[in-house]
Amino acid sequence: MATQIDSKKKTLNEIFRDMWFRIPEYQRPYVWDKDNVQQLLEDTFEASQANPDAQYFLGSLVLNQRQVSESSGETGTPAISFEEYDVLDGQQRLTTLYMILMALRDFAAKRQNTQLLTVCRGQILQEKNKYSGTPERLRIEFDIRGDVKDFIDPYAREEKGKSTLTADFAAIADDGTKNTSVRNMARALDVVRTFFSAHEAALDDYAAFLFNKVLLIYVSSGSLQDAFQMFMVLNNRGVRLSNSDILKAENLKEVEDAEQRKKYATAWEDMESYFADGFDNFLYLIRSILVKKRARYNLLREFEENIYASQIYDWTTKTYVPQKPPLKRGSDTFDCIDAYFDVYQKVFDAPHGKVQEGVYATENLLTLMKYLSSDLWMAPVLSFYKKFGETEFYLFLRKLEAKFSADVLVGESPTRRAENIHAILKTIESADSPADLFATQVFDFDMKGLLGVLDGDIYTKKYAKYVMLKLDWIFHNDDGQFVVPSTVSIEHILPQHPAAGSTWDQDFTPAEREEWTNKLGNLMLLSRRKNTSLGNSDYNDKRNKYFAKNIDSFQSSVRIYQKYTQWKRGDLLANHKEMLAELEKSYRI
Repeated sequence: MATQIDSKKKTLNEIFRDMWFRIPEYQRPYVWDKDNVQQLLEDTFEASQANPDAQYFLGSLVLNQRQVSESSGETGTPAISFEEYDVLDGQQRLTTLYMILMALRDFAAKRQNTQLLTVCRGQILQEKNKYSGTPERLRIEFDIRGDVKDFIDPYAREEKGKSTLTADFAAIADDGTKNTSVRNMARALDVVRTFFSAHEAALDDYAAFLFNKVLLIYVSSGSLQDAFQMFMVLNNRGVRLSNSDILKAENLKEVEDAEQRKKYATAWEDMESYFADGFDNFLYLIRSILVKKRARYNLLREFEENIYASQIYDWTTKTYVPQKPPLKRGSDTFDCIDAYFDVYQKVFDAPHGKVQEGVYATENLLTLMKYLSSDLWMAPVLSFYKKFGETEFYLFLRKLEAKFSADVLVGESPTRRAENIHAILKTIESADSPADLFATQVFDFDMKGLLGVLDGDIYTKKYAKYVMLKLDWIFHNDDGQFVVPSTVSIEHILPQHPAAGSTWDQDFTPAEREEWTNKLGNLMLLSRRKNTSLGNSDYNDKRNKYFAKNIDSFQSSVRIYQKYTQWKRGDLLANHKEMLAELEKSYRI
């Protein structure tokens, strides 16, 4: 039994009804962010609306199966033996589903849906029963950190009235004293609660779909060594066929000429070598350009159903509608991919020459954009350049960067951001010139909301580093190359926790520190990791011993070092005002 490998397909109902899990101490923290959780919710909800009778595959788990004995704690009651599974791969997804169950339970209680409430409670927690000798047991035990258990277990047990409907998860998510897992779990629970509030009328049907139609595949072994080996095989072995390998084979079959097949295969392998692990992502970009709709499936199914098919599923009307396939299998596919590879190299590898007053303006802007939250923006870049080349290319990049980064900062959902990118792709396709494209509203965004975000507590946000890098790009002289060091950290000038009796303590009141510490005007970039001991020094010591050695790579930081010989409230406010004005000017282009 110890060396037997088991593999099964199970619904979520079966997963949380029949199996017990442990997140072992060697696992990494819970790291899923708002976008990951939102995407899972949107994908499964849309699937439940579009085709509630179809099964939905959500992924796989790699597990180490162990035999565990546990007593109910009652005198004279024998211990109960059961199988528990250590989660080696799939922790993020499984934990998120567990928290979704908690939120569903609480919404079921609010709606007085006793059947759903009973199911959710039973799948989250086994209640103690002294008559049957059954011990209390949570469906997932978190051994990764003690404070993770302290945070999540009370919501699982509904201890002391703790409910996902009323907790202040946003405050917990922004509390820097909490560990990564706790902050991310709190943020995830807040996303789930918000999503359920917006779709409360449809939750009953969604829950039925989630439990009975959403599937996971698990692979388990009673040997920890074998389980880790399975994890390595499924995730890291180079011999495993990728989506791009299968796509290549399927298209080579359609090329009859042997020499042409060899040419296409060689070119494909050259592209694979160029992109390494990112080749599938490049193919997804081409898919976005051709389909101009959000991807819902893996790469192979996207090509099969949206690129090669003569009819396409309309998610709005929930019907199939005729289409002219964007590509044919075989030479047409290879030629298209090769053409976009040529465009990709021209955009990202070749010099763009003198643009406006700077030699490196285009290259520098592209360098900045590589630090955006995803590579969705690359699809319209390739589409624009393939159609218009260098004509107004720099202005297009300015508008695209402003639109995409603003959407991220104001909190547009991943789905909405994707829709906005696809709207730009459609407009590029229909435009006769860059001027036609720029005359449309596809680059518009919520400027008022953006300025409110930039004027707030930037440091606590995921996008803080991008905002700071954008400021550095603004202050950079385009006569030279904009280079981002391998190590980048954000430093508070006024420290987060100044020592009592320090000049910081004298120059800033507690209320002023509370208001200004995490704002834009109090932050600067360093080309090294933070040094806590020096970071809390008085300003002159900090400036001379710390900043002077670690800011040469960042023009925005050099500016602060040269301009401010002291750091009092007036200096901080003046710097904040200037940085905010520079960002606003850049976003208004």
